[in-house]
Amino acid sequence: MSAKNQRILYFILILIGGALVFTEQGKENREDPYLLILGFVLLMFGLYKATTRWVRDNPKENSSNDPGGEEETGNDRWKSNGEDREKDKTT
Repeated sequence: MSAKNQRILYFILILIGGALVFTEQGKENREDPYLLILGFVLLMFGLYKATTRWVRDNPKENSSNDPGGEEETGNDRWKSNGEDREKDKTT
């Protein structure tokens, strides 16, 4: 199956799952919760497969500032530059 067909299939699964969840959740008396569960399963499966497909199609490129390829978290930036942290404490 081509990448374009897969994207269309996953989009259709997301739409069907969302429609099932939306319509079943709006009912006042839910005698049969299986359609709601099926809607959630289709929605989550479609989202999972679509995002994994998007990641494969658009790989993240390493920036020139980060040769290791790892993202810097909020705590890591303070470890590398303790002088800035001292300035922030005084202000």
